[in-house]
Amino acid sequence: MNNSAMNNTAIDINTINKVINLKLATAQHKLGVINLSKGDIKKAKFCFETAIKLMPGHISSHLQLSRLKKYSCNDPHVAILEALTKTITNYPENQQTEFWFALGKAREDCENFDSAFMAYKTANEIKRKSLEFNIQSRQQTVESIKQQFSKDFAEQSTGITKSTGVNKSAVPVFIVGMPRSGSTLIEQILASHSQVSAIGESTELQEIIIRQNPQANDNYINWLVNAPEQEIQSCAAEYIEFLTAKGPGSKKVVNKLPGNFYYLGLIYRLFPNARVIYSTREPMDICISNYSQLFIGTTNFAYNLKELGQYCRLCETLMSHWQTILPANFILEVNYENLIRNFETNAREIMDFCGLNWEPECLNFHHNKRAINTASQAQVSLPIYTTSINRWQRFERFMTDAKDGLGHKT
Repeated sequence: MNNSAMNNTAIDINTINKVINLKLATAQHKLGVINLSKGDIKKAKFCFETAIKLMPGHISSHLQLSRLKKYSCNDPHVAILEALTKTITNYPENQQTEFWFALGKAREDCENFDSAFMAYKTANEIKRKSLEFNIQSRQQTVESIKQQFSKDFAEQSTGITKSTGVNKSAVPVFIVGMPRSGSTLIEQILASHSQVSAIGESTELQEIIIRQNPQANDNYINWLVNAPEQEIQSCAAEYIEFLTAKGPGSKKVVNKLPGNFYYLGLIYRLFPNARVIYSTREPMDICISNYSQLFIGTTNFAYNLKELGQYCRLCETLMSHWQTILPANFILEVNYENLIRNFETNAREIMDFCGLNWEPECLNFHHNKRAINTASQAQVSLPIYTTSINRWQRFERFMTDAKDGLGHKT
């Protein structure tokens, strides 16, 4: 065999090995995601580590692994990530975004806060370019809701909800507010109760209404005003059937879609005996917690600090409106910092609000292995900790845009 043939054979073998390693790494990554969905953090970490060993450039595994561990400065994974900074611009932009979020997490764990923020900033700038988001449009939506769902409308709805034909089910529980405000922790506490099921972030209610009347997708309040009572009650009954199928035998079924704060007037009209828990947190911590996280789905407001601050204010504005016009026993506000510092007291208040007897197992929420498909998956597998309180102060000198968005004076 001549030298040329031998070289070609070597090239072919290298190419084949790369293809094999890519397929094996991809398989390990998928297996890690499956283990993660089952709540098996240990097995998931092993799979992502294996994927990286097979293929150091498997960026999605770097991101997933970064979410599941607390780094020390001598962690070999940190060195691998730092080495990738030299070539990361050769990767597709979606993988660049994943990489910079992973590196930001590693640097923050190592208390290199300035360089961590620069990594987060790079990730967010790349991600934001690919998204459409208009804060003015959202602000107009909120003002429209406030005007249309007035105090008079709420009082009229209260009168209707007392009639005999209205759905009286007390099964639905909705957790609303900003992402990264402690809502997954609240959900996990509730889901640790023997009479509670949790369905994650479900849009089923909105989908039911749109199936009944597609025009409701454009303006649900106009639909609520004009729809025949039979149609409204049909939507309510279908949602209760959905909850019953998801949580058979459960006294309460929890929907943790944060953006349901837009729909509380509708929810009250459909389910006057439902319970709504409004998850709140220090707004600056909400901003940095969102800014340092790559979300699945359309959380388009989360990749610019000023827009984050503005959206946070928007949520507060609309929630204040709902708290003013809806019955006091319909919404419970749960503050993350208070929950962390006075855990059992607040956990008991949540159970009492939902009409549930106290069960000590609710204090051991981190032992619950149910599937969680949000960014807080790893955190709620740990006991209560306080290190996320005032996290934003690590990055204070970079947070001017968030303060501006929130309306804080600097």
